[in-house]
Amino acid sequence: MKKKIILCLLVLLLFPFSVKAYTYTGSKVTRDTLLKNNYIKVWPKSNEVQKFYVGSSNASSVTNDGEFYFHSANEGSNYYIGHSSNIGKTINNTLELNKIETFSTLENNSNNLSNEQRKLLEDLITNGYQFDTTNTQKVSKIASSKDSTLSMMAMQILVWEVMEGGRTDFTSIEPDNINQSTSNYRNSFYKQLVYPNGGETNENGTLYYYYKKII
Repeated sequence: MKKKIILCLLVLLLFPFSVKAYTYTGSKVTRDTLLKNNYIKVWPKSNEVQKFYVGSSNASSVTNDGEFYFHSANEGSNYYIGHSSNIGKTINNTLELNKIETFSTLENNSNNLSNEQRKLLEDLITNGYQFDTTNTQKVSKIASSKDSTLSMMAMQILVWEVMEGGRTDFTSIEPDNINQSTSNYRNSFYKQLVYPNGGETNENGTLYYYYKKII
């Protein structure tokens, strides 16, 4: 993953801690909008709720019914975009969020992230897609362009892959830790959604293109 200088970045993974700090705002983009605007060309089982996998474990599934939610933690006029684990659903609008000061304190719901996973998340979030380094743009603006929409979707999928052990490095485009002989691989976000949207042709401006660009 290429290094670049980050002017300003607050990392918020928007896990539901009860510590009082920031308030939450969410914005969503739907499968129908993505298809209508030609942001993507393929969505698997478009009329069904789909279960995607991001790791080898059966517990690594994400139920998604055709909606991606973009999240932010708000403090006055400041908006901090979160690469949240809750890809397919909104978070309670009354939720108060905890500011995470260092990557070493990042947790998932089971509090079992390894130091290696935390380092990968640090690398991904610090050097990956940046929506707004001034922290002044509302989260709803993400969905106003193809570039920011697909970049944020790619970031969210990559965050999930790291957290669920499906990715242990960034040396390959494809997740490196999902067994290709399993149904989890066949039904993974990468196989079902990322690769079909640009991977065959390596076309610019596709979900695969932005996923690959971040890596």
